[in-house]
Order: sequence, then structure tokens, then C-alpha cells
Amino acid sequence: MHAHQENEKSMRPINAMQIVLVTAFIWTASFPGSLFAADMTATHHLNIHIEPARQMLSGIDRIEVTNRGKQVLGFRLSPLATGIVILVNDQLQAAQIDNGVINVPLTAADETGTVQIEIRYSVKFDDPVPLQPVSTDNPGYGVSASISERGAFLLSGAGWYPELIDAAASYDLKVVAPPGWLAVTSGRLKGHRTDARASFSEWSVNEPVEGLALSVGPFKVTTKEAGKLKAATYFLTDAPELARSYLEAALKYMELYSSLFGAYAFDRFVIVENFFQTGYGFPGYTLLGSRVLRLPFIIDTSLGHEIAHCWWGNGVTVDFRQGNWSEGLTTYVADYLYQERSSPDAALEYRRQILRSYTSLVAPEADFPLEEFTARKDPLTKSIGYDKGAMVFHMLRRQIGEEAFWGALRDVYRQRLFVDTSWDDLQAAFERRAGRDLGTFFRQWVTQGGVPQFRLLEVGFSRSGPSGPWIVSGLIHQDGPIFQFPVRLELQTGGGNQDQIVQVSGRRTAFRVTAGFRPDRLVLDPQIDLMRRLYQSEIPPTVNSLKGAGQVALLLSDRKPQTKALAETLVASMGLVPSDVVYADKKGRTPLPNSNILVVGRPPSTAELGDVTAAFVTASGALKLDNVIYDRPGDVFFCVFRHPNAARGTVGLFWSPGNGGTAEARKITHYGKYSYLVFREGRNIAKGSWPMENSPLERRWQ
Repeated sequence: MHAHQENEKSMRPINAMQIVLVTAFIWTASFPGSLFAADMTATHHLNIHIEPARQMLSGIDRIEVTNRGKQVLGFRLSPLATGIVILVNDQLQAAQIDNGVINVPLTAADETGTVQIEIRYSVKFDDPVPLQPVSTDNPGYGVSASISERGAFLLSGAGWYPELIDAAASYDLKVVAPPGWLAVTSGRLKGHRTDARASFSEWSVNEPVEGLALSVGPFKVTTKEAGKLKAATYFLTDAPELARSYLEAALKYMELYSSLFGAYAFDRFVIVENFFQTGYGFPGYTLLGSRVLRLPFIIDTSLGHEIAHCWWGNGVTVDFRQGNWSEGLTTYVADYLYQERSSPDAALEYRRQILRSYTSLVAPEADFPLEEFTARKDPLTKSIGYDKGAMVFHMLRRQIGEEAFWGALRDVYRQRLFVDTSWDDLQAAFERRAGRDLGTFFRQWVTQGGVPQFRLLEVGFSRSGPSGPWIVSGLIHQDGPIFQFPVRLELQTGGGNQDQIVQVSGRRTAFRVTAGFRPDRLVLDPQIDLMRRLYQSEIPPTVNSLKGAGQVALLLSDRKPQTKALAETLVASMGLVPSDVVYADKKGRTPLPNSNILVVGRPPSTAELGDVTAAFVTASGALKLDNVIYDRPGDVFFCVFRHPNAARGTVGLFWSPGNGGTAEARKITHYGKYSYLVFREGRNIAKGSWPMENSPLERRWQ
């Protein structure tokens, strides 16, 4: 496999179906002045010929370079390129080619001013694509360039065109492909045309940008406009209803973010169908695999997330020297905001799930500061960069208020469109709007690693006399790293609820609340407005609990090949490593491994497991949940529960009354927040979480 990793500057993961979605920060609208701290600018007149049957790309790139004293121009091009011919000001020029870098020497006369470079080349791009990926966290990982008779997929880091090092670039791009094949990239579409011999697609990227990606295939195009906003779908088959749904939703999201932050900066937003399973996002377009495209939740969640990136990440670009803030902000103004606009309860549940996922997936020793997050690589990095990042923006909004929060984001978008922006730049914008110093906030939530873990301690109440006020007092105790933060304390009484903000600092912070009625219940952070590490009793075992285990012992009900294959699919899809394999087909009771366990097949008769599974597995081997029996051959059950013998251990159980379950095994990783799942003929028909045992942030009185 010939794979070329993009540098982190040109990559951005997004969150669709737990697939890593990569972005290249490529395209710009009009922006006055210098875009990048580049030594030169380059204007590419790029002609590309795609030959799917030979998996070949042939290119001629005529480049106008504004040089500032460089004696040698360095161009990145795929090390697989052949037939390279170089002209400088129409004269053949010898060049040194070293591992994908072409060094073109210049004469003294060309060291300043404009020089014309022409590079001709051919490349075979044949990265094998995963047609049946097992790991769904990033099924397209490792594929940077692939041309086949199903389509062409070319990321900016693949070297499919010459990229001038240390230069900002603009492009005029013409792509020649088989008849009916159309090309899509970031920028402004100049037109498509096709005849009996070939098709021609032309795009322009008029401002200096960094990196370019390309998608080519036999697309069917549908477009829709709303005022100045334009959207289009490029699908591999005619799907008018699906196209209509995507276009209507895309325009709705574009209108929302235009009203929140400022005018959409790109020519249009395009939804492109890829010939293998991906969920990539680029400036102005998203590239979704056929199955991903048709998932029912993508339009309501991930599509809006990608469009929001046209403001944050692809609009206001990221200065990666201080980490990637765009994923946390985009998650907050997309995925979270949709829940908030739905209902307060939905928003509360979203915040609760962030804390549960973070605690399950991010062990304290594996934690790292937000300023070190650059891209999503696995569930752990996703939980820090996306989820913790979103909660940081939520806490900031709570502290400085609505007007200052949204006003600062409008300021940043207006002032820093297509400018690399850091956490420090964001802090300065929020401080200006808030009118106060936010150094402590950003230092502990962005620069410092970890999150606080706190609980109520020594809580009690008293009364100074038969008619005197009730006094509730106690301590807020931090068990983890010490943070400073304001937290809401809610006291519930027969006369109503009473709130008090406590400024927490140090290991222990005392509080005192006075009430006119006898206390019934005291709750710390009742609306879950603070990012924190939960205690074990606050987290019902979930799929994420098992995913966060890292290693599991496999307990297989028999030695059948299909049982072993199911186990292998499960561990691969959830990113687990099997530490041991135990079979439960021998006589007598099977000892239960004293570690995290994944049980595949009918639950064995091990006493410890039997005591737990008896609650939902009947004597006949059927499944019983909430008084509903599931016993059809096509039913598949998965659940996670606490290890009966190991204090921090987790047990996952995958079982079906019939045979099969491979398709379901691939899907389970997408249901991370749930404790149990039931599938029937491949479709999820029941899911839920076990009830929480108790919370150390709550006290009740009878």
C-alpha cells in the first residue's frame, strides 16, 4: 500500500458515526493581506488527466511564483511520480529529486520577482481501499490517494500535484476524466462539460491557500439555492429524495451559522458521495461513503457539524502550535447546540454523556492538556479534543454570559477569517467582550491537563430553635488535581428550591446555606455545567466502559469458528486487545478471569456470571428486558455490566439465540453511551442504560 500521511496542519477529524473525518485547511474566500507566514506566493494553472483503468494521474502544472530571494525552489510531489519534466521560464531545467521533494535551482535573475515554473509528471495511485472495514473508528485511515474504475480519491498530502514549500497558493484547476465523470474540490466551480470522449471540470481557488484535495467520479448533480447561499449534491446514483433532504438541511445549517457568526465565506457547500466508506470534511464540501451517506442520523448531526467547520477550522483556521480548538468549538456550536435548541433536558443529557464518556475513555494517566490536542486518532483523543473542548466553551459561556460569548465569536470570525488562530487569540477576544481577565480559566482548562473530581463531604443541617432558620453546611472536597471554579449548589426544600454559587478553590471549600424550610435534598452542580471526572458509582457500565478498558480477556462459549470470528470482529471494531482466551466448553465451572472480560456466545454456567445474567437471561436461554422476551433466531443482544469480583473490572456479553451477528458486532461501537442493546435482523430495537447507583454530589434527608 502506498499511503502518505497528511501533516497535522492539513488534517481535521470530524465526528460522524465515530469515523475519523479528515479535513485539509485549503480554500479561502477573499481576505485582504497575507494569509500565511509564507516566503512566496504561487499561482497554479493545473491540468489533470485521470485514467481510472490504469489508476493513473497525469499532470501539467504551470506555476507563477513570486519569489523573494530564494535560490532554490522546493516542490513536494509524490515519490511515486515518474516522467518528471521541469521548465523554468520555458527552458528545460535539471532538478534534484529526493524522496518526494523536487529542488529547482534558479538563476540570479530569477531570485526576485515572478518566475514561471512548469512541471509535467505521471503518478499511479493505488492505495487499496477498505471495502469491508472492521474498525469503524476510521475505516479510511491510511488511504491518501486511490484511483480506480469506481472513482478517484486524492488528499492534499498525497502529492498529486506539485506543492511549493513555504508558499501560499491559489489554483486554476482543470480535470479531464472519462465521459460522465466530474471532479470536485474546494473553491468556485467554473463549470462541467462532457462529450463522447471525455468530461471536463474546471474550478478556481482565487486566494492564496494551503493544500488541495480532489474527488472524481461518475456523479449525478443536484443543486439548490436560498438567497445567496448555494448547496449541491454529487451522488454516484440518482437519489432525488436523499439529495433533497441533504440540500434542504445544508441550506438550513448555512442560514443558522450565517446569522450566528457572519456570512458564509465559500462559494457553495457540496455533499459528495465517495466510492468507499469515509466521512471526510474539506472547506466547502464533505465526502461521505455510500453507507455513511445513508445513515439516518447523519443529516441531523454530522452534516451540520461539517458545515459549522466552514466557520471554525476551515473559515477561521487553526494555529496548531497551540493545539486544535476548532473541534471543541464546532462540537459545541453544532452537536451540542442542536440538543439545546431541542430541549433543556436533551442538552442536560448531552452534557451528562460527555462526562460519562470522558471518565470511561480517558484514564488519568493518559490524560493530556487541550493545547496538545491536534487531531482525533482514537476514542481517547476524541473525548479530550471534542468533548472536553465543547465543555470548556460551555463553562466559558456560563461564566461570561450570552452577549459576551456569542459577540466574541462574531468578532473572531470577522477579524480572523482565514487567519491561523490560537487559543491565546480566542482568549483575548473573550476577554475584550467580558471586560475581565480570563487567564486562570484558560490556564487550568486549556494549558493544564486533567479535570477536577469533587464531591460533597461532612454535610449536615441544624436549626437554631423551633422557629429559627435551617442551616445546611459542609465541604466540597477535590480528590483529583486542584482547580478553581464557581459551582452551583441547589438546596431543595418544602418551600421551593434555593440556589447558591460557591467559589471552589483548594482541596476543601466550606459552604453554608440558610433556608426557611426543612431541607429535603442538596445537589452540587445539578445542571452538569462543569467538566469533571465522575466517580465510579455515577457511571452505569456502558459500551464506552469496555472500549476504555484497552485489554480484555475473551471468554468464548465454544470453539466454533464463527464464535471466534465474532470475538475478533468485536475487539477490532472497539479498538480492544485480547489479553487471553478462555473457553467455557469444558466440564465443570469455568474460572472467571479477574480482569475486563468480553463474553461471546451463550453465557456460561460460571457461578459469578450466572448470578448477574440471571436478571435478563431466562432458564430457556431467551433474553428478558423490561418484561419483553427476545428469542427469535435473528435477535442479538449485547450488554455491559460490572465485574462481580474485580472492583474496576467490566464484563461485556455478546449473545444471540441463533447464528450470526457479524453485522451487529460491527455496529456496537457506535452505541458507546448505552449499557445494553438488542438487535433484530440487524436493526436496533432496544437500547438503554442501567440506573445510576448513587452520586457523591447529592445528599437526601427523609
